[in-house]
Amino acid sequence: MERKRSTALVTGASRGIGREFARLLAANGHGLVLVGRDAAALDEFARQLSREYGTTIRCEAIDLSVPGAPSKQPRAPPVRLSTDTFRKQIRSASLARASTG
Repeated sequence: MERKRSTALVTGASRGIGREFARLLAANGHGLVLVGRDAAALDEFARQLSREYGTTIRCEAIDLSVPGAPSKQPRAPPVRLSTDTFRKQIRSASLARASTG
């Protein structure tokens, strides 16, 4: 009997390590919610993963370095999950702070 895979939340999914984690999760049959700053890159990547692995993907273009940014986003219909939680979270978004002196 085939086991149903969970949905994973991946931040920093536009590029770098977040993108590679998303690819590995998709290859293993997980649904994805991809979060990153570059909407065009997220959308193209989601199309590619969907073609290659047939997984369900939702993209959220959010700059997590901006305080309160997630709460200011227009909301799409909620993601329906069987457990109402994400079983996997890959938080690869990083914040850089410039020194002023």
